[in-house]
Amino acid sequence: MELSVKSEGLLSPPSTSATSGSGEKPTDATIHACRPTKEKAPFVAKAEKRKTEYNKNIEAYNKKLV
Repeated sequence: MELSVKSEGLLSPPSTSATSGSGEKPTDATIHACRPTKEKAPFVAKAEKRKTEYNKNIEAYNKKLV
């Protein structure tokens, strides 16, 4: 969790956007910011590959325990 510093020097959580769980729908700008772009594509692909490998390893580990 990232913290911001107030003028008194105390730490507080940063202000949240419309997706803070208050039941409001995210704005178009928020949705657009979450979409993968060409610059993010290699990182997204690598993350997906790691995710599938992790899930395979977890399934294999769980089968060994049973």
